[in-house]
Amino acid sequence: MTQQEIIEANRLLAEFLGFWETEETYFYNPYFEKGYKYEDMLFSSSWDWIMAVVQKIEFTEGCEVIISKYLVEIYKDNLCKSVCKIKTSKLDAVYDACITFVKWYNDNK
Repeated sequence: MTQQEIIEANRLLAEFLGFWETEETYFYNPYFEKGYKYEDMLFSSSWDWIMAVVQKIEFTEGCEVIISKYLVEIYKDNLCKSVCKIKTSKLDAVYDACITFVKWYNDNK
């Protein structure tokens, strides 16, 4: 991914988690109790960050996240909405699956 694509994905995931903008153009993270700029967010490189997204998905009614040895699958009402094969790392696959799901979720809520 390009740096711009990462920033756009960070914005998408941050908004899904309920981050909000402050006057300093930082975005407050209720999970980590600190402000971050989009380019400094760690969704693509930290299990702590991406698992906060997974947890929010799983707490969304009718949603389930399955992380297996070869695939990451996200279901809504028993229908698969996101599948990513694990190619480079499991973290990358979870990150990609979350992005795909949140885009779908935002378009269909």
